[in-house]
Amino acid sequence: MCWLVIFIFTMIIYQSDRLAAHLFRIKQRSEYLRQGSCQKTGQCCQALAIEVPRSFMKREKLLHWVKRWCKSIYNFHYLGTINENWLVFECHYLSDENTCRIYPFRPKLCREFPQTTLWGKGNLHKGCGFWFLKRTDQGSFQEKLVRQQHEQERKEFRLHIKKDLSN
Repeated sequence: MCWLVIFIFTMIIYQSDRLAAHLFRIKQRSEYLRQGSCQKTGQCCQALAIEVPRSFMKREKLLHWVKRWCKSIYNFHYLGTINENWLVFECHYLSDENTCRIYPFRPKLCREFPQTTLWGKGNLHKGCGFWFLKRTDQGSFQEKLVRQQHEQERKEFRLHIKKDLSN
């Protein structure tokens, strides 16, 4: 029963975000476009970072509440803190095949990964199948160069992983 309530609550938040985005259409478009697709490396699930306000970091009880919320609602287990205000978690819904065991019901954070921001581009794990392209470069020779660079980086990353696994 508890998980049903959590699921309904999460879906209400998700649908209200979609409704707000529809009602208050932002005329401004992001500077970058998200390209590519998920390659099921599982890296985003093994080390996902959530930014919290710096003021939260000074309040131990509030920080503890955020960690408990992430664990009880999302099954994210706290690993540590980086860059003063990024909490790093790992998801315990990740299967051995690097797939999500609750994929149809995954949290909004996971549904929208990697998120495109209005300005700048998001940070991705090495080997991620997604990449960002400047909107102004779409359909140009620059897009082909960026795509080739991304594919080369992914190949090098896969070789590095294979080398590590064989040792």
